[in-house]
Amino acid sequence: MKKLSVILILLALVLGSCAKWPFSQERNFFHGFMDRPHSGARRGGRFGDFEKMCRDLELTEDQKERVEEINKNFMEKHDALYKQIKPLERKLRDELRKNAVDLVRVEKLLNQLSGPDIQRRLLIIEHRIAVEKVFTSEQQDKARRHRPPRNKYGF
Repeated sequence: MKKLSVILILLALVLGSCAKWPFSQERNFFHGFMDRPHSGARRGGRFGDFEKMCRDLELTEDQKERVEEINKNFMEKHDALYKQIKPLERKLRDELRKNAVDLVRVEKLLNQLSGPDIQRRLLIIEHRIAVEKVFTSEQQDKARRHRPPRNKYGF
């Protein structure tokens, strides 16, 4: 009986060290869309892997400088919009987490969010267009072939 208990305890320890438990610190089980960082937690930050793009598209130094300037201007505008959006998202999240959700308030918050969110999405599209204008036609074709669509709409 003691031998069986020891084996079960060892098995539990081994499995516990290998598995990710739902409430472990490594993974937030209730991680929601609005809790994600806006600055691109994926490899390469907001714009993807810039150096890889430069190598793959064989950008000239002038092109690299122009794209970096476009990225800098985009970040400033995007951050300003994000500062408008984030407090509204927090209010919406807090409202949705209440036991008794006020749908009128939710609708009001969604309407307030829609304006800055549309501006942010348009800014992202404008950014992509501005960057692609720096490329030659061959580089544009190559970039479009290698860039997977971000969502079901292809952008």
